[in-house]
Amino acid sequence: NAAAQIENALRGCFYGEIVTHEQKLKVLSLREWENILKSVNRLTSKTEKIFSTHDETALYLRKKRHNYIIKSTVNGKNINFTMKRKIKSHLKISVFKEEDGQITREFV
Repeated sequence: NAAAQIENALRGCFYGEIVTHEQKLKVLSLREWENILKSVNRLTSKTEKIFSTHDETALYLRKKRHNYIIKSTVNGKNINFTMKRKIKSHLKISVFKEEDGQITREFV
């Protein structure tokens, strides 16, 4: 279930975290919890991940909320973006491309 939670969020290009309740965690030993996390990592190994703290994620989402693309144009292999920025920041923009039926994503 934890791997499904993470995978679902990451497929949607959002942040993923394991959601559970304290009473379920307190009965687990540290070794059991580590095994769960290793299992989650293994089951989501094909999904790209960027590890961050809650504070880092919240700051990034705040910046993302106040910055957005208002125009994009494609010229050959180049993509140009016009951004509306209320907060100066470096955001990662996902560019998806299809080649030979395979879709890939890269950050710009």
